[in-house]
Amino acid sequence: MTPAPDLNRELTRFIRRLAKLEPIFAHLRASRILFVAGESRRRSLATIRGLANDATGKRHSHDGLTRRPLIRVARRRVLYWISLRPLFFRASTPRERLRTILHELFHISPAFDGTLARERRHRRLPRPAYDAALRPLVDRAAVLSPSSLNTNGPVVIWHWLVRPPVHIHIGTRRRAVFDERHLYRATVEMVTPTFAPFDSSEV
Repeated sequence: MTPAPDLNRELTRFIRRLAKLEPIFAHLRASRILFVAGESRRRSLATIRGLANDATGKRHSHDGLTRRPLIRVARRRVLYWISLRPLFFRASTPRERLRTILHELFHISPAFDGTLARERRHRRLPRPAYDAALRPLVDRAAVLSPSSLNTNGPVVIWHWLVRPPVHIHIGTRRRAVFDERHLYRATVEMVTPTFAPFDSSEV
């Protein structure tokens, strides 16, 4: 029996190739980006969370009252956590999935310090303008796209066993450090439409 594709591994390879071929993504370090299958959230396909405080660029807030969780995978600190939500797996075309991945990666600060780029937040760059900026990137990245984005069937991806909070109040007893002991590998069923995987009319 053929094993299910490892979506984490394929996305890591994709980001490494993308960083080499697309100057706008040259700052990305695939080993510091964690993809996890997340819970449903309205019509969202994915969300990204930077693991540093936007104001300080560090885990701690300016006032010192809170800090972001520390996540390590393969002994490396994770700077960005991307949740792929059920509609990504169950109700998206391959191009939509690729666009979703690039959409979240485009939010990452060029400093790659765990913060998100201020100029690419949707309140500063409205969704139509954001999508227009992404369109040529999606077109070029299609040749690099992981084959698992066009899969009908199971893929393997990380899930949280214990989900980190958004931030931790200093002085509380809440867990602050997370690693592979708080994750597990499980399959998600991909349901992919049968029409052309990268039809330009989808954008």
